[in-house]
Amino acid sequence: DGFRTRTITGGFNSVTTFINGDSAQVYGVEISGQQNFTFLPGVLGGLFASGNITLSDSKATDAQIGREFTLPDQSNVTYNISAGWENDSLSVRWSGNFTGERLIAINAGFLGLEDARSDLLERSRFSMDVNVRFDLNDMIQVYFDALNINDAEDRNFFRGDPETLGGIFNLIENYGATYQAGVRLRF
Repeated sequence: DGFRTRTITGGFNSVTTFINGDSAQVYGVEISGQQNFTFLPGVLGGLFASGNITLSDSKATDAQIGREFTLPDQSNVTYNISAGWENDSLSVRWSGNFTGERLIAINAGFLGLEDARSDLLERSRFSMDVNVRFDLNDMIQVYFDALNINDAEDRNFFRGDPETLGGIFNLIENYGATYQAGVRLRF
């Protein structure tokens, strides 16, 4: 997977494990807010909206790799937004989730640890979900979830260089939307 590992051998057994790099820093801020519109008249009083955003910056160094890089799986921007309506027995919610571009693996293209062109990244992604909950009574709730309804894909690419216009395609994972329904019992 491109991350630095160490293999320990002894007799017929071997163990491959991850080892820490030399140093790393993450700086960031998260802002969130929520508004319930209970001040609106009648049925509109059940409306709500919420959101949060995280802005961060990371850097890491490792003598074996020989260059600075961002922390793996660390996006500079992530945010979630949701809006919906609910009362004591029914909840209907739409949500959107964004994850910015992130480093997946160092040297996944096997050009050498010091060559950033070989790093594997994942493009930014925005997915949308819809959730519905209905309490039949104090003990029984039925629910329906529609996940990734906009068919967001995971797109991985090698960093490349200016000659490749910033990236070389690696793969697309597309699982489509997922739908689930069920019943929850509370005792």
